[in-house]
Amino acid sequence: MPGTGWTLTLLAPVRPVLEPARPAARLGALLLGGAGLAGMALALRRRGRLRRDLARDAARRQELEEQVSLRTAELRTANARLRAEAVERQRAEATLHGLRDELAQANRRPSSARSPPAWRMRSTSRWPPSAPSPTTR
Repeated sequence: MPGTGWTLTLLAPVRPVLEPARPAARLGALLLGGAGLAGMALALRRRGRLRRDLARDAARRQELEEQVSLRTAELRTANARLRAEAVERQRAEATLHGLRDELAQANRRPSSARSPPAWRMRSTSRWPPSAPSPTTR
């Protein structure tokens, strides 16, 4: 109404206008819900795969730790054996050097002062027991 400052608003029923849009809205909601469910299913599947991968990695890591422990124990045993062999070798070398020194000293003595070699000495016992006596050949 011009000049009065009033506005006339006519309200009409909206049901006839919204009724055709209702199936489209339902379909949209259904599609959006389906997409949401598919996203959740994908996320749950990824989470399950991640858990399986983590469990498999933990099992591999544990297996590797056990292998490392076994190998470390083997290496420690081998190292101890090698150390014992080295000590034995050093003893043998010391004995060898001592015998060489004795032999060198014996060779420096005059021949009259030398005692006969041990293999020429007659003995009633045989050593080694299975070997024939040098004098009975």
